[in-house]
Amino acid sequence: MEMRSMRKNKNNNAERSNALDLVHGGKSVPENLIRRYVDGTKRRVEELVKEKSRLYEEAAKYRSKLRKPSARNDGKDPEAARAVERLRKFTARLQKRRVIAPTVAKLTPGIMAGAYSVRLTPPYDFANIFISAGSPTAAGNSAFAHRRAGEMGWSISAATKENQNPVAITEIGVFFIPMFGPAILRAGVNPADSFAWWINSLGDVASTDAFMSCGITAFRKDGTQDFSVPSTGGSIPLWSERDGDVLKFDFGSNSDNPMSASMEVDTHHFYLVSVRCLGVAFARGWQGKFASQSGGIASITVPFIDLDLRLIPVVSQALQAR
Repeated sequence: MEMRSMRKNKNNNAERSNALDLVHGGKSVPENLIRRYVDGTKRRVEELVKEKSRLYEEAAKYRSKLRKPSARNDGKDPEAARAVERLRKFTARLQKRRVIAPTVAKLTPGIMAGAYSVRLTPPYDFANIFISAGSPTAAGNSAFAHRRAGEMGWSISAATKENQNPVAITEIGVFFIPMFGPAILRAGVNPADSFAWWINSLGDVASTDAFMSCGITAFRKDGTQDFSVPSTGGSIPLWSERDGDVLKFDFGSNSDNPMSASMEVDTHHFYLVSVRCLGVAFARGWQGKFASQSGGIASITVPFIDLDLRLIPVVSQALQAR
């Protein structure tokens, strides 16, 4: 039994070694490559944690001044007034943070072998932006969508009484006209995102949310919208925060946000396959002893849109009538 077990382990090890040789291309992985990867990852994480900790410690120092029994947040206490002003400027610093669309590997477009599958890369057909009424003129609110680069994003800030609830939507996509039908169209995307968000409140509850989704919209040949389907599994939350009497924030990036949508299509419609990013914030504004601010910044890269079309076999009407 022991000899048989030893032979089995040797065979398993040999098979594993052969498989590794195959995926390694017959070459050994350089030790310094692994070490540089591990060290680089550790350094990036440590730098990010250190930066966030430093900002939180600085904010805590100002907030502690407002927690003293003698502190008065009525504008008459100089020390408390300075702390409130510092906290207000803290939001401005987060709002000015550079959030750059992630860099992703260039991909080769074209028809994939073995199926009617197409991988599309920028430039795309369609780009659109929307900012709620009043928000475009408010400081800190903007949006962009570049179809040629495959990049989109927005910046919103609920920071004043006049701009308590800004909303931004950006969208990038491609139009698709089936060559045959009926068929099932499946669209797949995997956008990368960079982000920053904040809630800065002396009392009132404030909120900030961001979601990303992929969908397919059908249009009649005259251009009127017919129907649409959302992402399979729903939208992906980039963040969703709601809190009061606190200063909290985060920033970073994500490179893996896979989404898909599918729809039965025909040759009598044309279709828009798109990726959308929604942002919304709510706060009372920076006035009074319960002042609050909130906001967020999102920058999205859509490196590809995969389309897969599969014909639906239909039995002839003559056979169905029998």
